[in-house]
Amino acid sequence: MSSQFGGEMTFSGYYSFFEIVFTPHGLQRLFGIPSSEVLNKIAWSEELVDDSINILHEQLFYCTNVQQMAVATNAYLVSRLQQQKSISDTNRISHIIHSINIQNGLINIDTLAVTVNMSIRNFERHFMEYTGMPAKLY
Repeated sequence: MSSQFGGEMTFSGYYSFFEIVFTPHGLQRLFGIPSSEVLNKIAWSEELVDDSINILHEQLFYCTNVQQMAVATNAYLVSRLQQQKSISDTNRISHIIHSINIQNGLINIDTLAVTVNMSIRNFERHFMEYTGMPAKLY
């Protein structure tokens, strides 16, 4: 996850890349990792996720095209999403993000905080932790 130039990689030979780009709250929702921890950093998936990612890596290795890679990755991410059980502060923030997207960002921060039964300060703190950016900028 990057919002600016993070470095340069040089390779020789033939390489393929398959990139997964998360929305600001997606990484938190699926893996419990606040976006603020990886913002503007290059991070290997093995450093962030449990050993289940190795199964996906093996499946991707044997894929012969991008469509197969997308299917394997989608199945992995959906299974991660289905493992989420409890309604927590992060789920409340996820709900708010959905509301912001539906309203095209034209919604008052005070209203959002009341919607999830949080003080404005607490809401802003949770939102920032969850997305890596202030609610006003989202």
